[in-house]
Amino acid sequence: MMSSLAELLVIVLFFSISSLLVSARKGKTILACFIVFWAFFYDYISFYLKTALGFDIFSIKLFFEILVMTAFVALLLRRKFEIADAIKILVIISMALFAAMVGFFDSLPVRMIYVDFRAIFLPLVLCSLLLSIKYFDVINIRLVFCFGIFMVMLNGMISVWDYATFSGDYESIWRYQSLLQSKLELYQNYNPGQLVYQVIRGDELRSSGFIVSALTASYIYAFCAIFFLYQLLGMRKEFFVFNVVLFFFMLAFIYVTQVRAGFLMVFFSFFVMFFYKFSHCLNLKKITMFLVPSVTFLLMVFYLMTGEGIGIDSSSLGRLVQYNYLALEFNLVGYGLGSFPGMFDSFFIYTLLEMGMLSFLLLYVIYKMLTSAVSHYYRDFVYAQFSTFIFLCTFQHVAGSVYYFFFIFYLMCLSRQAVANTIKNKIVKNESDIAVLV
Repeated sequence: MMSSLAELLVIVLFFSISSLLVSARKGKTILACFIVFWAFFYDYISFYLKTALGFDIFSIKLFFEILVMTAFVALLLRRKFEIADAIKILVIISMALFAAMVGFFDSLPVRMIYVDFRAIFLPLVLCSLLLSIKYFDVINIRLVFCFGIFMVMLNGMISVWDYATFSGDYESIWRYQSLLQSKLELYQNYNPGQLVYQVIRGDELRSSGFIVSALTASYIYAFCAIFFLYQLLGMRKEFFVFNVVLFFFMLAFIYVTQVRAGFLMVFFSFFVMFFYKFSHCLNLKKITMFLVPSVTFLLMVFYLMTGEGIGIDSSSLGRLVQYNYLALEFNLVGYGLGSFPGMFDSFFIYTLLEMGMLSFLLLYVIYKMLTSAVSHYYRDFVYAQFSTFIFLCTFQHVAGSVYYFFFIFYLMCLSRQAVANTIKNKIVKNESDIAVLV
C-alpha cells in the first residue's frame, strides 16, 4: 500500500512539473532548471529514497519519459510545426525502432532493449520534441546556464571535500553501493571487484559529488572548462577574471575525479578552438570538426600499439582489444538494442555493434540538431564541443550519462536562442518602422 501511494505521488508530481511546458516563459525556464537539477541529483535522490523507505520507487526513474509524453501532446496541440523538425523526430524514432526490432527478433530481453533505447535515444527524442514545440526559443537561456554553472560549482565543491576527507573505506560510499545495485540488476553474476577501480584510483578517491560516475563528472567539468576557455580565447575583457577563476576551478574539479579524459578533452578543444580562431573558412572548420578527432584517434591507436609509454596501462590497452572485437564482429545491420547494454569503453564501439551503419546516421542527426541554427558568436564553440565529443566517444562510453544529456541539451539551447534573438530583433525593427510611419 505504501509503495503504491509513493509511486502515485511521484507520477502526479512529475506530470505537474512537466505541465510547465505549456506555461508562460517563466514557467518554461523553471522547468529547464528543474531538468538540470534532476539530471544532477537523480541517482543521489533515488539511492537515498530507497535506503530510507526500504523499497524501490520505480516511477522515480520516469521523469524524462513523462516529459517526452507531455512534449508529444504539446506538439499534437500545435496548429503547425516545421517540416524539418518533424523529419528529425521521424528519423530518430525510425532508427530506434529499427535497432529495437533487430534486438527483439534476436530474442533479446525487452528490458535490455529499453535500457539501450533510454541510454542512446531518449535524450535525442526529448530534445527533438522540445525543438519542435519551440521550447528552446522562449526560455531564459542566461538563467538556465547560470543555474547549470551553479550546480557544477556546488557538485565540484562537494567533490573536493569528499576527496580531502576520504578515509579509504570505499564500500561505505553511496556511489559504490548505487553502482553495485545497478550492475546486479543487469547482470546477476556481476563481480563487485570490477567496481573498485570506478571508485578509487590507487589510494585516492575518484570523487564526483552527487554524480554517480567519476567519469561523467569529469566530462561535465571539462564541458564547462571548454566554455570558459572559449570565452578567454574570445578576449571578453569584462568577464576575463571571472572566466579565468572558473576555468581553474574546473581543472581542480577534474583533478579530484582522478580521470585523465577530462584533461584530454580540455587540451583537445584548445587545439581545435585555437585553429578556429585563425581560420575564417566555414567549410574548413566543418571538415576539421570531423578530421581532427579521427586523426587523433588513429595516432592514439598507433601509440597504444607500441605497448609502452606515458599513460599506457591495462585500462588503455583494453581499448585495443575492444576495437579488435569490433573489427571481427561488426555487421552492417548491427545486433540490435539490448545486445551490449552498458558494455565497452567506447560509445562508437557500442553503437556500431548494436546499430551497424545506422550509428553514422545517429552521429549526423546529432550534428544537424546542434548546428542547424547556431549563432555566429557561439558557432566555433559548438563546433569545438562537437569535435571534442567525437574524440571522447572513441575511447569512452558516454551513452546514458548526464554529460551526454547536457551536451545535447545545452548546445541546443545555444543554437535555438540564436533563432529567438533573430525573431526578437525583427519584431523590434518592424515596430520601429511602424512608429516612424505613424
